[in-house]
Amino acid sequence: MQAVGCGARPTQHAQILTNVRIGVMRWAAVGLEMEPAWVQMRKPGCVTCTLTVSTPLDPTAADVRMASQGDGVDICNEVGKEDDCPSVEAPRHGSVFVEGQRASFTCEEGYRLYGPRVLRCVQGSWRGRPPFCMKYTACPDPENPENGRRRVTNLRPGGQVFYFCNQGHELIGPRLRRCQSTGRWSAIPPTCQAPQTLQEVAASLKEDFVDRIKAFTNSSRGRNSLGRLSRGSAGLDLVFALDKSSSIDAVDFSRAIQFTTSIINEFGVTNREGGTQVALVTFGSQAQLEWNLGQLDSKRKVLRQLRQLQPEGGGTALTAALQTVLNEVLPVARVGAKRALFIITDGKSNVGASPGVFARRLREEEAFEVFAVGVGANVDKNELNSVASQPFTSHVFLINDFSNFDTLVNTIAEKEIDYEQCGRAKPAQLSAGQCGGGGRVVGGTEAAKGAWPWLVAIYQERRQGVQLVCGGALIAKDWVLTAAHCLERRGERVSPDQLYVVAGEHARDKEEGTEQYVYVQEYHVPPEYRPDRLDYDIALLKLSTPAQLGPFVRTLCLPRGDLRDSYQTRAGSTVLFAGWGATDPVRPGEVPGIPTLVPQELCLPIVSQPVCGKSTVVPITERQLCAGYRFQEKDACRGDSGGPLVVKRRDNLWGIAGIMSWGEGCAQPNKYGIYTRVETFLDWITDTTLN
Repeated sequence: MQAVGCGARPTQHAQILTNVRIGVMRWAAVGLEMEPAWVQMRKPGCVTCTLTVSTPLDPTAADVRMASQGDGVDICNEVGKEDDCPSVEAPRHGSVFVEGQRASFTCEEGYRLYGPRVLRCVQGSWRGRPPFCMKYTACPDPENPENGRRRVTNLRPGGQVFYFCNQGHELIGPRLRRCQSTGRWSAIPPTCQAPQTLQEVAASLKEDFVDRIKAFTNSSRGRNSLGRLSRGSAGLDLVFALDKSSSIDAVDFSRAIQFTTSIINEFGVTNREGGTQVALVTFGSQAQLEWNLGQLDSKRKVLRQLRQLQPEGGGTALTAALQTVLNEVLPVARVGAKRALFIITDGKSNVGASPGVFARRLREEEAFEVFAVGVGANVDKNELNSVASQPFTSHVFLINDFSNFDTLVNTIAEKEIDYEQCGRAKPAQLSAGQCGGGGRVVGGTEAAKGAWPWLVAIYQERRQGVQLVCGGALIAKDWVLTAAHCLERRGERVSPDQLYVVAGEHARDKEEGTEQYVYVQEYHVPPEYRPDRLDYDIALLKLSTPAQLGPFVRTLCLPRGDLRDSYQTRAGSTVLFAGWGATDPVRPGEVPGIPTLVPQELCLPIVSQPVCGKSTVVPITERQLCAGYRFQEKDACRGDSGGPLVVKRRDNLWGIAGIMSWGEGCAQPNKYGIYTRVETFLDWITDTTLN
């Protein structure tokens, strides 16, 4: 190799230029051309170094080291080759820089790199799939939430926007959203919620605590109304922690006792299997276990002990109360029973360490769901948030003074929550429901219990036992929407009496008390459906008994049949899918794994019909829509068929956009999930259900 210098052209062409050293300092190419051209170089002490190449740059040669220097010309000699990997082509609209055993890729302005930024040379071959550059569309500048503000890093794909609320308001929804390659922000924009009125607090307590937790115990009020829909529950271990510090006088403490009594009346008390057991801890300057789980076997005994309690005075030792729950109550808690801790306090913990550490252990390690009621102006809301379960909107309740307990007592006893409204899933229940991130849910995250109350599991009774065959969506108390191919087995239609639906299902391996079991009376499929055509893949299941609606069982809204439906399912729109499908990627032709025990959820972008059509040899019709990622391992899989693809409407209600139909493998590159487009079957659904 001949001379390469600053301002001097070599008389012979160099073959490669990857690593060049001057002493211990390294200098490298800032631009590379694969055709014969000048390559611009920069190094300390020189403005620009140029090098003529007569052949494409060869990344297999490694170091070029300076031998001497004189007359403004650097003399470079080839040291040798480190590896024998083949040359790497730059992506279209991008460049590659090879340095030793690393190949680094970048894209031109306006293009985004998809795939690995660096490939490594290992034993003569580059490990990984070469990346490519794709033109991106900038995301629009997001608006500030009402009563809040936002901070944007940038509007390019990968950019982030952070949301903050004004003093006294609480953020509902994701704090962080990301700009996607489609030019749309991930997730649903958050809102800033004003402090709740007393009536709103009362209604939330009724719905989010009383009605939800009642589902876990056989002794709760109204449990018998489920009849044969339920197969029982695992029971409820309910622990109260009552503040009786010096700031609470006898009258206010009596109101707190009356409120606690109203809650116990809702849940009942019994030592029978599947019933409610109650423990109570009080705290002032110290914590005291008044009685433990199972010690009092009837509601009458519990209420009698409760009436004998008196305020004590002293500080607010909430931390000691949580330690008492950990050390004395937890050892006698029942395995498999629902665990709930309900805290009532009027101040900030001022005795001992911070309570957050012990509360986190109760929540995360011991499966306690923690609720807290804060009374008065001295309550530290941040401390209650550190103690209670998330989301705080359904676990932390603030009231002005103890007299408000009278309203709460009346509301809990008298108010009935209307669960008839379709598509209502409280923000309190959403985790990935905020759509930011993962049969076939591959790359998803575990859904919170009750997050998607219209999601049902469809089982078939076979000779070898019961098997999960599909998911579905409850669109009315007695109708389930699913995929037609779910009713096929080995080329034949399954008899309706072999099928049953489980609404309120979450963990499929245990009875939690929220499940409702309903057999299928009959089913309907469009007359045009043919198993070999992968089209018209939709079915309606008529249930033998209407489901009973509640916090864990609700209906999903159908499309409205207007332009708003098309707008929400246009290419790039974000939709959500949830189901019990297998979670590992599967190549076409491979057998997927077994379904999961708890539902997974993930957000997916709608893919345009032309792009989707190019990804498969199977025709994509106007009765189908496609969703998924070109390269990310996020998809639906075995066990997810028939499950609903949902979208959040502008009225904040959730509607069904598609039904999981088919796919080529699970989470494969350049392959998408194919869903039945529900809006094209509205007339058939209406005619079939007579509604």
